[in-house]
Amino acid sequence: MGNPKAIIKTTKIEHVAFNQITAEFAEIEGEGDKSLKYWKKVHQAYYEREMETYTDEFDENMIIVCEHFRRIYSEV
Repeated sequence: MGNPKAIIKTTKIEHVAFNQITAEFAEIEGEGDKSLKYWKKVHQAYYEREMETYTDEFDENMIIVCEHFRRIYSEV
């Protein structure tokens, strides 16, 4: 193991259908250009790749667990 680089505290957990993810959540997550379009593109590709192993298929109505958190410690 090693020393932590950051410590977070979960502040909220939401269960949201993929097709109901908001632009606000996509921006908060902070990946790519922070747009909802980018978020959906990369996350759909990820879920399709991961689900293939289980012979399951991506569905826009599937539930996504959205974690909101705040950083309580960071080396940076």
